[in-house]
Amino acid sequence: MSLIAPAYNCQTGAFTFQTSGGDGSEVSVMAIGITGWTTNRGPYTVRPNRDANAFSLLARQSGQQTSYSWSFQATCPTGARLLAESAGSSEFVWRVYPNPTVDEVSVETNADDAQLTVYSADGRLLPDVVVTKKAGTAAALRLDLSAYPMGMYLIRLQTGQQSAVQRVIKW
Repeated sequence: MSLIAPAYNCQTGAFTFQTSGGDGSEVSVMAIGITGWTTNRGPYTVRPNRDANAFSLLARQSGQQTSYSWSFQATCPTGARLLAESAGSSEFVWRVYPNPTVDEVSVETNADDAQLTVYSADGRLLPDVVVTKKAGTAAALRLDLSAYPMGMYLIRLQTGQQSAVQRVIKW
């Protein structure tokens, strides 16, 4: 089984995972920081930043895992925002700094009732780096990455049906 470029509509943001081959058994897929492991191939609504870097898509079947690096820029050169959202929902604003970082990052957002999760570059959730922001609390949240090695991490902000991801480099 191999993971191939997803079906993507640059106008609507409709994103659907695609695979080729395999043994006919169930396939689980994941877009790191966008979806967890799921057998639902989509469609999802994903809107890329104009300058978004490629990110990893993963698929697994019968104990075998494969990955695919997908570039929004190559698919839709005019882009929009990296934002998984439900139709008709309002957008939230957020920023992560400093980036790169040595041990800690701050996250500012106008989103209420939001959850921040951090993933390693290979898609593993860092379970002790999960922060929830409740309505009416301070806009800035701090994430401590000091216990983790240098590398790239994905910070996911989830609120209601909206989700967004930013990459952070720890050195």
